[in-house]
Amino acid sequence: MGAARGTFIQESAFIAAMKSKFLELPEGGIMKRVRMKPYLPSEQVCDECGGAKNVDVKAVYFCENASCLQYFCETCWDRFHYGKFADGTGIVHRPYARINGEVKLLTHPSHHSCDHSKVQIAQ
Repeated sequence: MGAARGTFIQESAFIAAMKSKFLELPEGGIMKRVRMKPYLPSEQVCDECGGAKNVDVKAVYFCENASCLQYFCETCWDRFHYGKFADGTGIVHRPYARINGEVKLLTHPSHHSCDHSKVQIAQ
């Protein structure tokens, strides 16, 4: 298993790849299917508040929904997914987060769980 960085020429290609969660790449005459996951650096600043809402806590979530596709701190996640700025469609936006050094897709934000040892990872 490894990791790589991909660059997309068109935003629509990036959105399509993130929606499908996979990308097919030619290699040695065959097509390889690669799983798409966001990169979650430890010093990532929230795309919404620029770090103003949580000075000591960086953006810990990346929203996988095609209408978001951005990094959020805990405060902005709640504000834009549950608060008055939520889109109102009822579509559940699931966050990617770094859990024990690995990027995982969660069923809900980990700060909503009372017992952080029981964070639910999406299948």
